[in-house]
Amino acid sequence: MKAKDLLAFIPDQDLSQLAARTRVDHQVKKLSGRVMFQLLLLSLLEGGKASLRVMEELYCSMQFRTLADVGQGQTTRYNSIRDRIVTMRPDFFRAIFELLFARFNRLLGEQRALVRYDSTLIAVSARLVAWSMRTRSGSKQSCQLKCTLAMKGSLPCQVRVFTNRQALSEDCALPETILSSEISRSGIVVFERGVQSRKALKELDERGRLFVTRCKVGSHCLEQERLAVGQQPEGTTLTVLSDAWVSFREKPGSYLEKPLRLVKATLESGEPICFVTNIAWLDAYQVAAIYRERWQIEVLIKFLKQHLQLEHLLTRDVNGIQVMRYMTLIVALLLIVYRKLNKLDSDRRARLRFAQELDVEIVRQIVLLCGGDPAKMEKFVT
Repeated sequence: MKAKDLLAFIPDQDLSQLAARTRVDHQVKKLSGRVMFQLLLLSLLEGGKASLRVMEELYCSMQFRTLADVGQGQTTRYNSIRDRIVTMRPDFFRAIFELLFARFNRLLGEQRALVRYDSTLIAVSARLVAWSMRTRSGSKQSCQLKCTLAMKGSLPCQVRVFTNRQALSEDCALPETILSSEISRSGIVVFERGVQSRKALKELDERGRLFVTRCKVGSHCLEQERLAVGQQPEGTTLTVLSDAWVSFREKPGSYLEKPLRLVKATLESGEPICFVTNIAWLDAYQVAAIYRERWQIEVLIKFLKQHLQLEHLLTRDVNGIQVMRYMTLIVALLLIVYRKLNKLDSDRRARLRFAQELDVEIVRQIVLLCGGDPAKMEKFVT
């Protein structure tokens, strides 16, 4: 599938409808939501760290004028782009992201896939922001920005940005993110053992989320019902020792009323490991296999950091950061689907080929506007 075919999943008509619904263009004459979306998209695909001055040059380029249908002679300054990013509604970009995800999720047939969650921290100088998210062991001159991400199947499906100190704990950030979206209802939720709060696990269970996670070895609990351990699948290096429904201790002398399932096992190295779930219809080895699939979200975060500069803050305003996080994930959706459908073996290669195909399509439009024959370009296009 070509780059232009993927971009056709979000046509101008949909962009106009989303802009009207979110009122992103209220009292705006020049840098409309559609134009800003296309400018940010092109700048993120260009490679390297996106910057406001680069966007200023891109806005004046022939390629961008053709892509965004910007009138001849229109210019803008980097500070105007900055002001627009920090004041425009992130809901517009979130709506585009959610629309694209829904369409690509159906295209790839991943409606019932696992939903993985994880978080990453981004450091920034405390002198430049007013956030209170500072680690106890960290320098007083730096603070943290926390991004909690979700991945359904092979695609990112949700992002939350936290700047408050309480969100440093995964007991706060992860459950809040999971419960804030209906996506977590559509499949089994998998997250790492940073969530240790029994109250958080209880709330996830009561609100209908099916989950698999880890817990500390030796966690206090009362066994309610011992389950039979099935036969170890061939090729599995993990050995399940026990499987039971247990009541975890919520606080000294108090245990959760509704039991959760605790699977105790050992790795090939002999290291003990424990899994917690509220799913009854999986056997113990399936629970372990599902948790093992969690690592793919770490691969996604690595991809976002290496190829889409997730840790680079174009602006330090929280509103602008949310805009850029959604744009980063929109580009990630396009590149992941492009790589998957074209069966490419490299993220870098997928990004390069996508950008090249987009450039070719822009040149084709320029030739057409100049009265030329785009068909004559085919011998130069592989």
